[in-house]
Amino acid sequence: GWQPPTLLGLSLTANVGLFSYIVYPTGGFAALTPRHAQLSDLWYGVWFLMVFCVYRMVVNYHIYQPAALWLGAPDLSYARKFSQQCMNLHMHLTSTFFLLYFLRKKPWYHDIGRIWDGWPDEPLEPSFMLFYMAHVGYHCNSLVFHFTDEVRRDFLQMFVHHTTTLCLLCSSFLGNQTRYGALVLFLSDASDVLGCVAKMANYTMHRTFATAVFPFLVAGWLYARCYLLPFWVGRSFFTPAAIANTSLATAWTFAILLHSLTVLNYLWAGLFLKMLWDAAFRRTTTDLSEFSSVEAEVAMLRRHGDLTPEQARRLVMLSSPPIPLRSSAGGSKDSAEALMEQKVK
Repeated sequence: GWQPPTLLGLSLTANVGLFSYIVYPTGGFAALTPRHAQLSDLWYGVWFLMVFCVYRMVVNYHIYQPAALWLGAPDLSYARKFSQQCMNLHMHLTSTFFLLYFLRKKPWYHDIGRIWDGWPDEPLEPSFMLFYMAHVGYHCNSLVFHFTDEVRRDFLQMFVHHTTTLCLLCSSFLGNQTRYGALVLFLSDASDVLGCVAKMANYTMHRTFATAVFPFLVAGWLYARCYLLPFWVGRSFFTPAAIANTSLATAWTFAILLHSLTVLNYLWAGLFLKMLWDAAFRRTTTDLSEFSSVEAEVAMLRRHGDLTPEQARRLVMLSSPPIPLRSSAGGSKDSAEALMEQKVK
């Protein structure tokens, strides 16, 4: 039967050796047979982290960024954002189709009341274990590059999201709750696909297409993340069968992590509804999760503590409120260029 993994399960014996253990988790890739999760399996997540780092540096730079410029991205900043969304879309689409294939054979997917049937004696399939570790590597990669990517208005929310998702993935894997993890990943990835498509269209100046996709994105987000995630997946964790099979600590850990994601999903849903309202009644299509070009430059300068004198002057200029200036015709104008000229004088 299944037992919770412990540090003693690392089995750092003399015949294995520390180096070979780190390079090949517990028996290497040849040992991938249906079995229960082990703590050493998390090393596969480290391998996938390196794969995604190479993917980001090679594919994004040599394929996605040139494609963005060819499709109409106005500058390299938009091209970098486009390439990141291409990587996200690739991951979300692959994950969604894999989970559709994997879940359709599971009776607890069609009737969530049976999610505890056979628990905890059902071993992990090797393909699903590697899929789970791929998600660990992907979110580790997103967390690492979160501090170097283009600055966004929802920087803090995305940081909390990546951290919470990583904790939920690792705890559900080691706690043998991968059935719930599969459902959470499926709902999250499926609802993210249209978000990536809309952002890619927006970054390449295809605003009409992005606006047409956006209502479907909002509808999918509200149904999958704001309804099914808390009320279908979350509520099933507190049924009598769930309480009988889990400890109080496990239940509270899962509840805190899942409801933290739910709170973030509701915050983003409110942002999407505001954007949808503006698009429908104010005829504006601003992405409220993004900074404007001036705001992004201010945020980027503030991120770096040591500024050159020129950067410090630039930060002061951009952060100052606009000063009304008289035009030659006697009217007034507010412009960043005029403000900068006045500051230089």
